Amino acid sequence: MRKFDVKVKKSNGGGPQPDPFWSAVAALLKAIPSQGWAIIAIVVGVLTVGTPHLLISYSCSGKCNKFSQQHDCAYLGVQGMRRNVSPHQGKCSAVIFLPLEF
Repeated sequence: MRKFDVKVKKSNGGGPQPDPFWSAVAALLKAIPSQGWAIIAIVVGVLTVGTPHLLISYSCSGKCNKFSQQHDCAYLGVQGMRRNVSPHQGKCSAVIFLPLEF
């Protein structure tokens, strides 16, 4: 059996070249600073979850106490006052995230 000594003198690139479009996208994403990612995360959160609102008042039938059914809630938040919001399971939450109104 013979021994062979293989040496590569010149290479022509070898494998497939990456797509220039995805290379440009990756370079663009790497160029965004951390503050930019924080702003992007806040915008995506607001568009998907909504903005926070604080309970201002609610109405209930009869005498209002912690055991009574509540009928509608009024909230104040980033987008202003929101009235006639339906309570969740008969109770108004102290803080709620409401979707954007355009």
